Amino acid sequence: MMQNKSISFNPMVSKSVYLETIGLNDSIFQVLKHSLNNNNLSLGNQKKGNTLIKSCDSKNLSENTVASENYSILFEDESTHKILLKIKMSIAHAITNLISINISSLKNIYLSVSAKIDLKDEKIITHEYLYKFISQFCSFSQLTLLYFMNSNFEKNSEDHEFSNSLITVKAYSPISPDINIARTTSFDSDIREKSFLLLIDLGFGLNRIGGSLLSKIYNLSGYHVPEINSLKDIQKFLVLIRILIRYRLILRCYDRSIGGLFLTIAKMSFSEKIGISVNLDMLTFDDKITDWGDYKIRPEQISVQRNESSLKSLFCEELGAVIQIPASKRNLIMKVLQKSGLSKYSHIIGTLNHSEKIEIFQDGKKIWEESIKNLCQILTE
Repeated sequence: MMQNKSISFNPMVSKSVYLETIGLNDSIFQVLKHSLNNNNLSLGNQKKGNTLIKSCDSKNLSENTVASENYSILFEDESTHKILLKIKMSIAHAITNLISINISSLKNIYLSVSAKIDLKDEKIITHEYLYKFISQFCSFSQLTLLYFMNSNFEKNSEDHEFSNSLITVKAYSPISPDINIARTTSFDSDIREKSFLLLIDLGFGLNRIGGSLLSKIYNLSGYHVPEINSLKDIQKFLVLIRILIRYRLILRCYDRSIGGLFLTIAKMSFSEKIGISVNLDMLTFDDKITDWGDYKIRPEQISVQRNESSLKSLFCEELGAVIQIPASKRNLIMKVLQKSGLSKYSHIIGTLNHSEKIEIFQDGKKIWEESIKNLCQILTE
């Protein structure tokens, strides 16, 4: 589970850089290393994510309740508006982190919020304002605010625990009566030749890289951050996942959050040392990018654009999930997605492989590969 202390973050570079100057290989290893160091990634069979809780403080929760990972917001000299946007995204990520337990409705979601605010940041946002905002958002979205904890500290104090103000969000949900058919977050290797990996993109193709782990590592600036105004799309998403689980159309699923699509797949792969092959073509297609045959643009310019689109699709932290589906049910699943209104941004992105490697393809070419064994060895050195 993600620890609060993990979000004290020092970027790898002191000056802002541009996305197009970053290599794919370096990006992958930096994201993996930071995730491993901050307890967002496990190289063994231990699953990071949902935690089973035997008892809870609220009488409304059943004896067995599942908790999401912690999702934390760090104040970084931002406006109140940007902080509130981050809080809403953290709430949304906490909810989607629980999808594998077969949630029927947002009404079954409970939130806990912990706010540790530096006294100097009270000029930006107070505990009272924060509590009012989160309460209203929960009420509007039919969520239940289980508890709200707040405290202050002084950054210059010798015994303070955090270097910046911090807000942590966590979601809880009672286990569904159908938990026996809910899906875990490791790939089913028994039918690797007969299944596909499908990404349900609740970012609707925008691939906004701002605020992501990658952007913090490289001190990227000037890029849009993911936003969410309401949880209506998440409600549709929960209903969709519930239908797919009920009719056994999902083999495995995992939400996309910290570290983006690549870290999502890496988590699923590392747990059982199963290789995956990912194709980015459906995620990087942009009809606004001029074709390389245009006499006004050089091939090397297209190469830069493609590299940037690859990094955005792999490391943006838009809402969504990767699900493993049986190949024989592909057409049926796409019809269900169409009825839910999410088919336009749901793409087959890959398959499992026998090579025990993570492979990435784009434009018909393999643009990156590494064995899981080597990745684990490098990351533990």
